[in-house]
Amino acid sequence: MKSAVIGAILLTMFLIVAPAAAQSTRVYAGLGGMLTTTQPPEQCVEPSCPKAPLLGTAFGLSAEVGAALTPRFSLSFELGFPERFETVHETSSKTRRRDEHRFRDVMYSGLLHFHFQERDRYQWAVLAGGTFVRQDDVSRTANAVAEFSDVFRLYGDALRQTNWTVAFTSGADVAVRLSRRVDMVPQMRVHIVHRGRPFESRDGLVSLRLSDVVLRPAVDLRLTF
Repeated sequence: MKSAVIGAILLTMFLIVAPAAAQSTRVYAGLGGMLTTTQPPEQCVEPSCPKAPLLGTAFGLSAEVGAALTPRFSLSFELGFPERFETVHETSSKTRRRDEHRFRDVMYSGLLHFHFQERDRYQWAVLAGGTFVRQDDVSRTANAVAEFSDVFRLYGDALRQTNWTVAFTSGADVAVRLSRRVDMVPQMRVHIVHRGRPFESRDGLVSLRLSDVVLRPAVDLRLTF
């Protein structure tokens, strides 16, 4: 249901912006760098739960293309492509094991911006919209050589799993005018992700715990045509 709603919103936004972009002279594109950070997921107290959740910070690339609908409103489509988070989860059940995960969320967003009045070469904007999220996990498992042992075998073959989900996205921009056509744009994005079914290890005994909240600060260089 949530996927259908987000899809309908993105399709409606595209149908609005396509004719507007064809008639508007203010079309822009941007490219820059970003950080991705995750918030702690819900606590898990079962013996088979990983001792450490998937936390950390990863660098990545951000890209955008947009068009003005009115002097106050614009619509953009954004791509967020981060490096993978790398983490090792160790479980403390009878037979100890280590699960290595390399995970990332690739974000495809449709965003509606409200622009405040420009002052002294600065212009703030707030925004919200929907996002399609491609979740991508590569995992490997190493088991202990014996029960209660601290010595682990070599990692087994890698298992790659991907799926699609949706998110609600909000945030803010501040465009700093460098020239008539070029802006430097610090950005902040907050993604509330519907995680759905968790990623599981090859044997199904351990699942990857992911936060619903993903924070993505970025700085883009934006060119207006």
